[in-house]
Amino acid sequence: GQAPVETQMLNGSVAVSLPADFAGQLEAQTSNGRVHCDFPVIQAGPGRKNRLAGPLGKGGEALVKLKTLNGNIDLHKLADAANA
Repeated sequence: GQAPVETQMLNGSVAVSLPADFAGQLEAQTSNGRVHCDFPVIQAGPGRKNRLAGPLGKGGEALVKLKTLNGNIDLHKLADAANA
């Protein structure tokens, strides 16, 4: 299985890169910044620039939980090794 990823920052941005075929759940939130995600995410409820939550890829048990108070959150998709 895939291990969970969790990070919390007070003052600083967070950047995480995951494999293109990653499947799991995303919880990303910042108070003073924005969240950007290369993966398509279907979230329940209204979209907000500082919060994003929902399944990544095909969904699954692995949790990616990213939080910061003052900074941006960037979740990047790594290039697919088969297509690189």
